[in-house]
Amino acid sequence: MANFGFITALRFPLALLVVFIHAYNAPWQTVEGETLQHFATFFSHTVPAFSVPLFFAISGFLFFRRTPFLTPSLYGDKLRRRVHTLLIPYLVWNLIAFALYALKDIAAGSPLSLDISPDIFWGCKVRGSTGENLFGLPYAAATAPIQLQLWFVRDLLVLTLLAPLFSFLIRRMNWGALLLLGGIYYTHLWGNPGGLSFEGFWYFGLGAWCGIKHIDVAGLARRLFPLSLTLTLLTLLLSPSLIGSSLPPTLRLLVAEVYNYAAILTAIGLATRYAACRQTPPLLADSSFFLYASHTIVLLPLTTAAVSFGSTQGEAIQLLLFLTCPIVAVAICLTAFAFLTRYLPKLSAPLCGKPIR
Repeated sequence: MANFGFITALRFPLALLVVFIHAYNAPWQTVEGETLQHFATFFSHTVPAFSVPLFFAISGFLFFRRTPFLTPSLYGDKLRRRVHTLLIPYLVWNLIAFALYALKDIAAGSPLSLDISPDIFWGCKVRGSTGENLFGLPYAAATAPIQLQLWFVRDLLVLTLLAPLFSFLIRRMNWGALLLLGGIYYTHLWGNPGGLSFEGFWYFGLGAWCGIKHIDVAGLARRLFPLSLTLTLLTLLLSPSLIGSSLPPTLRLLVAEVYNYAAILTAIGLATRYAACRQTPPLLADSSFFLYASHTIVLLPLTTAAVSFGSTQGEAIQLLLFLTCPIVAVAICLTAFAFLTRYLPKLSAPLCGKPIR
């Protein structure tokens, strides 16, 4: 049986990268300074860009890795498990976020900025922007629920429901399924209906294809590691936040896409090497969902305080504060996770993506 320890090894690092994605948030963006902007863009937008795509790919791979033939009974079992690991945590965290926003408004003596409605679970926030595809057709901005980063879980729930469609396409079309999904994704033919982007469809489908076709992902990443590491470092160097700002827009997009795939292979290669010689500490492996879901609740007030202090300081202090905020937020979230799982295991299960036992 194949060893998938690399997936366990990847959980915490990928969640950590998501924390850094949200580290360059609205408070920091009000601080002037070209050095800070380049530094923050590099660590929040460039380096972690592959993390969410890899999360989607792992989800598709795990869905099909042991059940490439998706029978109705197996499909039903998988849906029931994901009610506990995805749906219930998704609802709970969005309700917590709504309650915190409501308390903030009440404390300020203001009317509620958001009414409780089904939209807080789907698309009350906007992410990305509108645009036109290669054929001049418009596509809308994507949306997110009230707990912004949980758009990933929302999309993953939709993809889980559509898993039989992925199975059908991959079995009937083989490589053609990847060409179809990739073509739709890269030409923006999907107009983001209902705020649902096609990013998850493409990367989940890529992972599903590897799972159904029994691709030795770890072995492939191990063999290609020298090449993928070289491409990862080269494309990082060519990113706009370093020396690539003068590149033509089309070339910048190409560099970004090459970076995503090279970094995905590099991350799997590093995780495979790590898993071969040691085990991931349970605290880190088990806390990844909690960290993913909770970090913005901690990160925003930390950032607000850091910006308030750092705006009058030099850029060196600002850079240090920028790096410190996500690290402190992670430490607080891990402490909360350890406390909840030890002393309130049943109550905390929905917060951690675990079934209630």
